[in-house]
Amino acid sequence: MESLRNLIKKNQGAVIGLVVLAGLFIVYNTFIKKDEGPDLVNESQGIRNLELGREIILTLNRLKTIQIDTGILEDPRFQKLQDYSQPLPQYSISKQNPFEVEIPGSISSQSVEIEIEQPLVEQATTETQEDTGDTNTN
Repeated sequence: MESLRNLIKKNQGAVIGLVVLAGLFIVYNTFIKKDEGPDLVNESQGIRNLELGREIILTLNRLKTIQIDTGILEDPRFQKLQDYSQPLPQYSISKQNPFEVEIPGSISSQSVEIEIEQPLVEQATTETQEDTGDTNTN
């Protein structure tokens, strides 16, 4: 830590010079440098965007002019059609997390259930009282 301070003190003039140069660069780019105009890439993208916008508007206008004949729904031949679709079979869910890797022979954290009827301290106290015959707990 001490050597870092010594290094900074030795090069203090250079550090101040770099900070001044960085400040001058920022001032030049922000206030003095003139804008050279729009890039050609931006202009070509703007023209392309206008063309795409016109194409989208034309497609939407064509979609608005579409007329759907609903008379087919009242046709007796349509009414006689039968639905032959079959319901999808119900599968049981194999695991809660589909991305969990199952390693054969390992114990899954979800399959292990531990039930503790009474805390271990209470259990040890109860067993000690039974051994000594003492029924008074403090």
